[in-house]
Amino acid sequence: MDNRPLKKHQILFLIIILAIILNGCGNKPEEAPNISEEFESSEYPIVVKDYLDREVTIEKPINKIACGYAYAGHVAALLGRGDDIVAVVGGLQRDKMLNDLHPHIKELPVPFSSGAINIEELLKVEPDIVFVRSGTAINKSEIGKLEKFNIPYITIDFKNIEEQIESIKIIGKALGKEEKAKEYIDYYMDTMNYIEETSYKIPEEDRVFVYHSVNEATRTTGGESLPVDWLRRVGVKNVAEGEELRIVDN
Repeated sequence: MDNRPLKKHQILFLIIILAIILNGCGNKPEEAPNISEEFESSEYPIVVKDYLDREVTIEKPINKIACGYAYAGHVAALLGRGDDIVAVVGGLQRDKMLNDLHPHIKELPVPFSSGAINIEELLKVEPDIVFVRSGTAINKSEIGKLEKFNIPYITIDFKNIEEQIESIKIIGKALGKEEKAKEYIDYYMDTMNYIEETSYKIPEEDRVFVYHSVNEATRTTGGESLPVDWLRRVGVKNVAEGEELRIVDN
């Protein structure tokens, strides 16, 4: 076993990675925002423009949230609306931390699977809004199920940090939590700016090589994606970036 002490730049890299995972840093001047359960006042109807530039009119405050995209459930919980989630994708029921915070999620119906919508199950919970990913939204057959029953839906997606920030704004506005969304976004960007300013000081020859695996050891993300954007900003060398990746079916 190699018992040599870590170099300073290696220690810094570990700190940076932990900062991204936790969306914070121990040396940050600001504390994480306190997301309360209080609803923000707003006049209705409101219009929300989603990822596909669709203008969605919301006639009244949202009380029942259906999450056809796991990320939307995480953001809803972050903004203090986790208890109002009434339908989920399976991934949210496997999220231990989320289920510790909102135990009811593991008992909710799962009318979404691999982009498909079980409209019969969804209708039972009478959602006020459904959040879906772009892959579902462009599938006319699936999205037609929502349109047939006049169920409002908002498309959420992102390929980088800027689009992720916009997605939080969209969800925050739809759920009447714009101020809470802004608090979190400010905290997120302060954290990222701190990380970039710190990692900038690492000499090029000392930057470490990183391979980012997704769910499986030989599976990674390339091209334009949030993990790739994160790795660029933390000052590491992504071994998968710029390479022609081979797609392998298991």
